[in-house]
Amino acid sequence: MKRLFLAGFSFFLFALAANAQTAESTPSEPKPVSKEERQKMKEKQEADLAAAFRELGLSDEQVQQVKSVMEESNQKNKAVRADQSLTEEQKKEKMKENNEEKNNRIREILGEEKYKQFNEIRRRQKNANESMNTLKPAGN
Repeated sequence: MKRLFLAGFSFFLFALAANAQTAESTPSEPKPVSKEERQKMKEKQEADLAAAFRELGLSDEQVQQVKSVMEESNQKNKAVRADQSLTEEQKKEKMKENNEEKNNRIREILGEEKYKQFNEIRRRQKNANESMNTLKPAGN
């Protein structure tokens, strides 16, 4: 009886250890996103950005300037990601520089106070979106 118990217990420990190793050795890879899901995410981002602009009370000219700066920054970062001559560390550094430049230009357009408000609104939106994503069922 002791042998049977020890064999069962040993098997249980072995299975537990094997499962732990499998979980550690396979990092969670991002799931592929369908075209429809990508489109919905883009629409949500645009709606959130428009809501932030409305909440700040920006003029049409300011909205266009900020959008232009953001689009230009996105294009620069896309080019950096595609540049095969750069290491991952160099890509991170270059994208960090691009984002700092973007933030400085947006700060110039909005002014310091509205820039702080803009960042706070975007932070709230991001947190709300993240909490909604964690509440979604696994199949959706």
